[in-house]
Amino acid sequence: MNGFVLYSYRTFGKWAERGDEKKRKDLQQRLLQADWSMRAAAFTSALWMGALLAGLWGAALGLFAALIVPQLPPGGLVILPFVGFVLLGGMTYALAPLLLSNAITERGKEIDENLPHGLGYMLALANAGLPPREVWASLARASVFGPLAIEAERIVRDLDVFGRDLLTALRHAQERTPSRRFREFLQGAISAFQSGVELESYLRHKGEQHQREEVEEQLKTIETMGLMAEAFLVVVVAAPLFLIILLTVMSINQGRGVLFMGYAMALVFIPLMQIIIGALVRSMNPRVWT
Repeated sequence: MNGFVLYSYRTFGKWAERGDEKKRKDLQQRLLQADWSMRAAAFTSALWMGALLAGLWGAALGLFAALIVPQLPPGGLVILPFVGFVLLGGMTYALAPLLLSNAITERGKEIDENLPHGLGYMLALANAGLPPREVWASLARASVFGPLAIEAERIVRDLDVFGRDLLTALRHAQERTPSRRFREFLQGAISAFQSGVELESYLRHKGEQHQREEVEEQLKTIETMGLMAEAFLVVVVAAPLFLIILLTVMSINQGRGVLFMGYAMALVFIPLMQIIIGALVRSMNPRVWT
């Protein structure tokens, strides 16, 4: 817990702890999925403090704007700071949950990306005769698998520190993981252990399945990237060139109004479309946005 979160919790913690218990549990679950090491009340306190500070900064900007604007209508010295407070404070309050959701989605995609390779690693260990606990412990030490290794580390922690049995530890991991594929794998592992299926055969089956799914996902991504490339050529290259030529011809008769539209398209529309298409392309990669 960093200094800002700690100070926020000391300031607003007693009010944050009084909220709806069900909502706090849901938020705590989401924080675990995002691997954000803090209590739900601490996150809520930091959210309130961040929104308050952003709102005060917005109010200061609004007051500065009110002082430099000539012939300000009556009440402007109050209205502009209030608007700045509401805008920046509200944006900050709305942005934090979006950042949390993005962190959960990003982490889930990273687990999905490493899962086929992690299953191959676990299969090699199981074929060597290691018991399930040692297989998970070895995966937890393999930091190359990123968030998947962290999930395995939490399973080992439940086994060693909290003294839970393997099935209970896997059920807890199934509840807190943000990855749908890993959740399905854990559910299958629980069913396999309960029905007496050998770990090697289950890992081999799931490894082959996830390898096939990985190839299918990559093919879909390549096809979608091709469509995005075509859209980029049409929207950002061909259409603006056509419109620029058209506006240039029209400006001969209609003057500055058409030229203003051309400037707006060149300085606003084209960069905006580039940013939008770039964000869409980045969302197809394992990382969502950072």
